[in-house]
Amino acid sequence: MNRFSSTLILIAVVAAAPAAAITVKLASLAPDGSVWDLAIEEMGAEWAEATDGRVRLRSTPAASPATSPTWCARCASASSTPRP
Repeated sequence: MNRFSSTLILIAVVAAAPAAAITVKLASLAPDGSVWDLAIEEMGAEWAEATDGRVRLRSTPAASPATSPTWCARCASASSTPRP
């Protein structure tokens, strides 16, 4: 499905409920600032423009596992937990 058809579907959904504003939360494995991350941000801007701001996209790009304290803590706790 290309962007144009997905945008049309999104407009149709929003038109069915014109008073409802939503925020779509999207987590991605694309690194922050990568071509893919920028494409997701651009898609979110297109959605907001096409729906007069009623649909917003909040994307969360992937963090580097080596620099993420949460990731390091999860790995440390997983390695110390005995497996059945």
